[in-house]
Amino acid sequence: MRAWAALLLAGFASCGAWADEAGEPFGLDKPLPETPQLSASPSPVVEEGPASWYGLAFHGRRTASGERFDMKAFTAAHPWLPFGTRVLVRNPRNGRSIVVRINDRGPHVAGRIIDLSHAAAQALGLLGVGTRSVVLTLAQELPPRRRGQQQGRP
Repeated sequence: MRAWAALLLAGFASCGAWADEAGEPFGLDKPLPETPQLSASPSPVVEEGPASWYGLAFHGRRTASGERFDMKAFTAAHPWLPFGTRVLVRNPRNGRSIVVRINDRGPHVAGRIIDLSHAAAQALGLLGVGTRSVVLTLAQELPPRRRGQQQGRP
């Protein structure tokens, strides 16, 4: 056991010290670098246009992302935003807004920009009207592109 502990300590001792970009090690007399601050500016509007919703007929079926559709979850289908992207959806008519997670592709009706789950549509006040104009804003930064993957609109 002591031999193992000695090997472990020797391994830690041989590891390089924490260093800044210039290769200078951090020490007691040298402060750690500052953490970058996030921008306080609001996220850009992604799209404005009609939203629709889907529910019971699709409940439990697989979405394009592979997960099962849950009509009670705050999720949505979008034609090009990456799966997992969180989007703030605002109904300008009544001022309500929610955050949904993109987990499906759609809508499959020309002119519509997003298909919301039943729960999301209910929270926005869209159930009785079917479709309504909404404003989409990114609620998070888009993940970096992977090789061969397009960012934004195809």
